[in-house]
Amino acid sequence: MVVKNMMLQAGFASQELLSDVVEETMEVLLDRIVTSIEMKLSAQDRIDFLEYIDANDLESAFALAKKKIPNYTLFYQQVLSDFEDEYLAAMKE
Repeated sequence: MVVKNMMLQAGFASQELLSDVVEETMEVLLDRIVTSIEMKLSAQDRIDFLEYIDANDLESAFALAKKKIPNYTLFYQQVLSDFEDEYLAAMKE
């Protein structure tokens, strides 16, 4: 939902949101979230987190992140906000 709203703000038409563009944008966002989490974790926690990611166990990966990153909700919201700001700025260029 966040990605679709962001893409509408960027000027995509509703019918375009059914395309591969949404999927590609979601993949980029997920990569941004994973990278941001990695940077906040200790070396051992990062290894554990990436093992979950590699096993496609996102639920466990994000549970670990929530447990290990102080103020996780605020952190996560900031990552989303930064991504949205950058995405919208890039679409205006």
